[in-house]
Amino acid sequence: MQDILAWFSALEGADRLYWYVALFASTIFVVQTMLTFIGIDHFDSSTDVDFDASGVGDSVDGHTLGSFGISQLFSVRTIIYFMLGFGWGGICFGSIEALWLRGLVSVLTGVVFVAVFFCIMRTMFKLEASGNVSIKECVGHTADVYLRIGAQRSSKGKVNVSLQGALREYEALTDGPEIASGTKVKVLQVIGASTLLVAPDA
Repeated sequence: MQDILAWFSALEGADRLYWYVALFASTIFVVQTMLTFIGIDHFDSSTDVDFDASGVGDSVDGHTLGSFGISQLFSVRTIIYFMLGFGWGGICFGSIEALWLRGLVSVLTGVVFVAVFFCIMRTMFKLEASGNVSIKECVGHTADVYLRIGAQRSSKGKVNVSLQGALREYEALTDGPEIASGTKVKVLQVIGASTLLVAPDA
């Protein structure tokens, strides 16, 4: 133990900073992971968050672990992931003599950690949400056109439908004239496995 303390005391200021950040972030990460596995994962956010998951039509409640979006960019969880990448990046690239370059590489490593986290959570949520809500539940609901829908089924657009308190995105066609973005529409039926037939909401 004394050898470890002596080694740590002998570290230069920058090295000591990276170790402090890495150890702190690693500790919090382990705690977060343990809480997740035992089902306590509600400490990150208390707001509803929506995001675009093309082809699936998903949204999440901010009370769940699967929640993420622009408003989650500075959540506790993502900040810890950034610190994790920053700290260990600074340690792993300790051979870089220029402090500014080492710092830049550490920041980039932190950004990569956050990006990987977002990709993993997005994939996990797609798998979870795809089995939770049937597209058939959209029939009869009002939707907002997110991407222009071509006239007479000439091209697919996209609509956002509110289901079970969450906003979900689906591809859409219409039998009438072109429907512009921002228009309110009524879902008439489901075409195929993942497309809605809509008409302007009178």
